[in-house]
Amino acid sequence: MKYISFLLTLALLFTACQSNPVAIDDNRTVTNEDNTLDNVDAAVAATFLTLGKTFKFMTNRSRTIKTDKGTRIHIPENAFVDKLNGNPISGEVFLKFAEFHTNGEIIASQIPMVYTNEAGEKEQFESAGMFEISAFQDDRELALADGKEIEVELVSDVPGNFNFYQLNDDRLDWELKDTDCYPIKNKYLEEQEEALEEAVASQPVQPKRPVPYKKGDKLFDVKMLHYHNSNLEALNGILWKYSGDDQSKNPANNQKEFNSKYKLVYMAPTDAEFLEYELTFESEKDTVELRAVPIFKGKILDRENKRFAKVLKQIQESMERQRKIRNQLKREKKLLRVFKIDELDVYNYDRQFKDPKAIPMFASFEFSGASETEGIMVYLIPSEKRAVVRYTPGTFDRFRLNPLENNKLIAILPDNTIYALSNNDIRKMRLSEKNSGEKVNFILKKYNQPAKRAEELDEVIAGL
Repeated sequence: MKYISFLLTLALLFTACQSNPVAIDDNRTVTNEDNTLDNVDAAVAATFLTLGKTFKFMTNRSRTIKTDKGTRIHIPENAFVDKLNGNPISGEVFLKFAEFHTNGEIIASQIPMVYTNEAGEKEQFESAGMFEISAFQDDRELALADGKEIEVELVSDVPGNFNFYQLNDDRLDWELKDTDCYPIKNKYLEEQEEALEEAVASQPVQPKRPVPYKKGDKLFDVKMLHYHNSNLEALNGILWKYSGDDQSKNPANNQKEFNSKYKLVYMAPTDAEFLEYELTFESEKDTVELRAVPIFKGKILDRENKRFAKVLKQIQESMERQRKIRNQLKREKKLLRVFKIDELDVYNYDRQFKDPKAIPMFASFEFSGASETEGIMVYLIPSEKRAVVRYTPGTFDRFRLNPLENNKLIAILPDNTIYALSNNDIRKMRLSEKNSGEKVNFILKKYNQPAKRAEELDEVIAGL
């Protein structure tokens, strides 16, 4: 219990999440709009809840999984074997995937961000994205079969070259897998923008409510016999109520004479809130235009109300589809980092974080009101870099900070209480006047609410 409960979270993320996974149907791409679950039970109150997801599917066919951030995971058919004995796996499997992009997600993961170079020196990572992938069947951990690879298209908003690393078996250091890993343009953005345009264009027009019949209404009929227009023929048997201002034009005044003289040739909806049309009639000598509303009653009214409800449902479904696409576009990033992996493990796109202007300090930290500080972790976040530098009591004497850069400090106690210092707080300490190796005491401020999710931690960091 001396250490921050991130470790418990990480264990839960990749071992204890077998319940209520998302089922993946054959031959389709699955997204988190399909109700994927958080891997960690909400009852684990004192831990950082991760962003990992569990997916369930049959392993006999290839498939693509899409996370809510837009990352795509392409899995070949019959890709898994039992990790212990190498026996092929068939049937239903559980794939677990967690991706870490933000400072809060990296902190909550508790995955080490330090790399030992060829000279044996420890270097901090500057990350362009990290992910962990594993698979299970029942209580058995799975591995990838020989010759099988999973392609991961990891979304990224970080341009430039980053190396690709795999976490070692002891989970304390990294192995370089590839260099010169440049991102590519996110090809799925254009597809989703086209899908959004199609959804908007195909959305039905908002219907107007029909006008019900009232006793005493003067109605007239429009004879549609021998008029070859499928849309207008649907009006056969519908009675109309004149809605214009000049009652002398009301066809109901002399229905028989009007019908013998005029034929309906055109109709167009008006801008009224109710169902109303501009009707155009022609005779051999003249043209008459008037406004009228179709009157429905009895079974016809029931039919129109059902039609009205049906169109409204179609509009609702179309708008929901548009909402999902827009939300996905907000989550999508402009770049993809693509790599094929032959092992289920932790991977990271990184480069070494080096700052020659950083001043070495012998740091100490105070947390007002904290009853226990043993096992605490302090994180330095240089705002201009993609780095989170973790310090523990054993490494406080090796603290380094560039006072000319925007920096933030976050500390997390074992009960998930947050302490922090903003860039302005740090600048007021005038650290640029300190000598190399000088003792510096940081007095961190307490935040009232403990953070239980990476998103909450990101909100704290953004507010500093």
